[in-house]
Amino acid sequence: MHKKYYDPIENRLIYAQRKATKENWDKLWSSCNDDFYNTKPRCLSLINKTKQYLDTNSRVLEGGCGLGALTYALDRNKFDAVGLDFAPQVIKRINKHWGHLNVVTGDVMNLPFDDASFDGYWSLGVIEHFPDGYELIASEMKRVIKSGGFLFLTFPSMNGLRKSKALSCKYDNLNQNLQEMKDFYQFALDPLSVINNFSNKGFILKERSSKGTLHGIEDEIKQLSTFIKYLNSSSSRLTQLIDLILDRVIGHYFAHVTLLVFEKI
Repeated sequence: MHKKYYDPIENRLIYAQRKATKENWDKLWSSCNDDFYNTKPRCLSLINKTKQYLDTNSRVLEGGCGLGALTYALDRNKFDAVGLDFAPQVIKRINKHWGHLNVVTGDVMNLPFDDASFDGYWSLGVIEHFPDGYELIASEMKRVIKSGGFLFLTFPSMNGLRKSKALSCKYDNLNQNLQEMKDFYQFALDPLSVINNFSNKGFILKERSSKGTLHGIEDEIKQLSTFIKYLNSSSSRLTQLIDLILDRVIGHYFAHVTLLVFEKI
């Protein structure tokens, strides 16, 4: 279980659970059975979103690719896909099972790629894991994306419900230096703050949407968590359909994740 603190200065939540180090990511992903690599992930919603903005054969980087599911799906859909992650063991596993993929070990704060070398960049739940913030990550995103290219960015959201709970003092306020937290895991970030930061770096917001409403409700309303866990275990297709509907209807207030699409100018 994670503990949450509120940072009133930056209007964000801090999740204390485990350090988001390369060692802990390797440990987490090593718990995933090798059968995962026989699943041929499709990532349909992410692929459709990519196709909405980029032509097939466009060069797309997934920065912080984890197990490589999206990189696999991008490659399968004829994109020139590149995956990068700082956890070396997970990259070794991808190379072992999906040797045809172009994946490398690297740092999203110091990318081993030339300037303006990608048409698109997917960042799925990465920028929130750094206690010093995502300034260096954003600068590298800007550097490697071509003018007219697109950034697809997701992160846990400081949604309406979380803001309301923070104003009602439902979370403990942060009373220590983030660098001294031994169990810092991630932030839930204010979407408007993220939009402003990337706009100041030369990106134009093209789209904002909410994702993972059921997860957001489960995370914040404990009275409903047992029911949602049962729903998740009973029918994945039904759950996906319900989540999709809820994202559109009440996602702005409850959704766990914000998806932003930017164009680099």
